[in-house]
Amino acid sequence: MTKRREGVGAGVGSLASTAHKVETVYSGDDIALGITCQLTIGERRSIVVQTHTTQAAPAAELNALLDKVWLALDRINARYRLDELKLAKKMQEDQMGSVLENNMQTRAKWEKDWETQSASGKRRGGFTLNPQQHNTHQQQVAMIERHKKEIGAIETQIRETEKLIAAG
Repeated sequence: MTKRREGVGAGVGSLASTAHKVETVYSGDDIALGITCQLTIGERRSIVVQTHTTQAAPAAELNALLDKVWLALDRINARYRLDELKLAKKMQEDQMGSVLENNMQTRAKWEKDWETQSASGKRRGGFTLNPQQHNTHQQQVAMIERHKKEIGAIETQIRETEKLIAAG
């Protein structure tokens, strides 16, 4: 709300239309409480949201406004995060596939070596792993299990992220 002061610019004389002073008068409800929320997405993106409410706004109104802003920012962040999660899942699957392939090739080599040694009379009976081979095999199996757990965790994050996006 503005109030025009009497005197210069109040409609008297030749400068009446161009020279006047305005005095601003505020009531408590006119004063705004400015709110700025910033969200950094990855290394190269940032979103800033600015809004306001009256200074006399009740806490519930302020909290509702902040919840609304952050829900929108979380949903936007989720869109970018979803792509990152899908990429992370693919990387885990590729790494697990490499370990599986390596495990199969290594085991096939061990079996072939066993057969070669059996044919020359150095080994008897069916194929069994020696202690070193057993340890290597156990490490590969443990690595495969870690990748499976990581993929499961990422899939859960993907589902939750998709729900957040759909809620908007």
